Amino acid sequence: MIGKLDAQSAPTANEQLRGQIGTGHSKIVLDFSELTYISSAGLGILNANQADAKKAGGGIRLAAVTPQVKDVFDLMKFTLLFPMFPGVQDAVAGF
Repeated sequence: MIGKLDAQSAPTANEQLRGQIGTGHSKIVLDFSELTYISSAGLGILNANQADAKKAGGGIRLAAVTPQVKDVFDLMKFTLLFPMFPGVQDAVAGF
């Protein structure tokens, strides 16, 4: 993901995630190396899709989370819900 995951971009991201899960791709790695901001709307769609992915036998893993985005996850206690890895390959191996 690049830029911001906020109220404006969350619906598109939600459609993409739901599409992946709906077609049987329930093990999802999101590269956050270029994500500079996440809002409550972004956290909401991640949380909802994490639940759906887990029901389908997978989950969402986050890779290369920037410090400013990690601060938001820490503040909201979402670090307990989303495993974070230093890179994409590490996240893939985490499944």
